[in-house]
Amino acid sequence: TQDIKIRMIYLCTTLCPKNELRAAFELDADYHSKLNMAGFMNPKQSWKPLGELDSDSGNVKLDCQVGAYNASGRLFPELTAAFCVRRCQTSHYNLNVAVPAGLIAGLSLMTFCFPHGSEVRLTTSLLLIIASAAYLQVVSAKVPHINYMTKLDQYVFSNFAMLSVVTLVNGVMYICVDKGINVNIVNWVLLGVLAFGWVCIQLWWIVSLIVAKTTH
Repeated sequence: TQDIKIRMIYLCTTLCPKNELRAAFELDADYHSKLNMAGFMNPKQSWKPLGELDSDSGNVKLDCQVGAYNASGRLFPELTAAFCVRRCQTSHYNLNVAVPAGLIAGLSLMTFCFPHGSEVRLTTSLLLIIASAAYLQVVSAKVPHINYMTKLDQYVFSNFAMLSVVTLVNGVMYICVDKGINVNIVNWVLLGVLAFGWVCIQLWWIVSLIVAKTTH
């Protein structure tokens, strides 16, 4: 979901002293501002407004507030209309962002198949991190830029954090083997823990998608 605010400023003549309003908006409790659903949804049907529906028109009621807009010390009447929308078509982001992020994190577990002291194991982990970081840079230009973390952001960040932990574990394993420490049992225990963590992340994402579709 995403919150949208529309600010309407009445640029009236300001013959009055500074910091004083010459006019002001007034809200009537008997009337509600409504969002034209047909005009907002067309043509791509990408977003769906959420909120209380008007019984007569079927449009979403807007949360309106009055205030004042300050421009160079002069005040102008301001009317703010706020509403919340939900993206209807999420398959593009699921296939092009979520699935690759989950697969890269899952493939990092395959590095445990290499010998403990092998340089290939650590090198492969580092290459996966570089590939994941480069991929996220490309994807970030195609997703909306907002100032809070969405469910998709949390999912991608969780997979990247797990990939970083796998790389750290492989680095520590390489150092331990180099010093002659037996880490065979620890290796398989850590693999089980990390695999369980990866499964939990994927289950959380699947449940989030199901809840989002059933609640809206």
